[in-house]
Amino acid sequence: MLLVISIVAASAYYMLTGSGSGKGPAKEAVSSFLSKVKEGKLAEAEQYTVPGCSYNSLLSEMGGGEYQDLIVQVLSKIEYRIDDVEVNGSSAVAKVHISSVDLFSFYNKYSEQLNPMLKDYLAGTEAQKEKVVLEFKAFLSKHIPEDLKSGKYDKSEGDTEVKLVMKDGVWLVDADESLMYYLTGRMTMLIQ
Repeated sequence: MLLVISIVAASAYYMLTGSGSGKGPAKEAVSSFLSKVKEGKLAEAEQYTVPGCSYNSLLSEMGGGEYQDLIVQVLSKIEYRIDDVEVNGSSAVAKVHISSVDLFSFYNKYSEQLNPMLKDYLAGTEAQKEKVVLEFKAFLSKHIPEDLKSGKYDKSEGDTEVKLVMKDGVWLVDADESLMYYLTGRMTMLIQ
């Protein structure tokens, strides 16, 4: 009798905690993915995604280069809450609330300084355009980190549904445009 009770209790625990294909592992996949993104470990976050999803484009655009430190600073400001997970066989949907740096707001904040540069760029020769691009980058590389450090930045915040699929017994995030919208601070053009 004790053996039967133990088996029933273990089975109930297994089902309620979501071991295997249930809510728990799906939620953990979303949490692991978002945690790695928040830590700025973009290549490590990729292991939690479906190959070929929008995140892979983000990774190729933002995964290195001269702005790596700035990208890590921006991503470190991401906050998220997983509200619910619904599992349906080998697919799942997690309802997630995300708050991130509103990158688009920096243009509005600094438009007085950036608009003349943009005007020079549009009217300039190729050599002048290259010079303007360098000035633009230098300006943003100076001001955005200062704003991030001081907390003087707007946030983009909202709810999104994160889709997951099970492949070979592992939940993977199928990062789509909606999720990328929040992770990139409303700048999905970064992945197009």
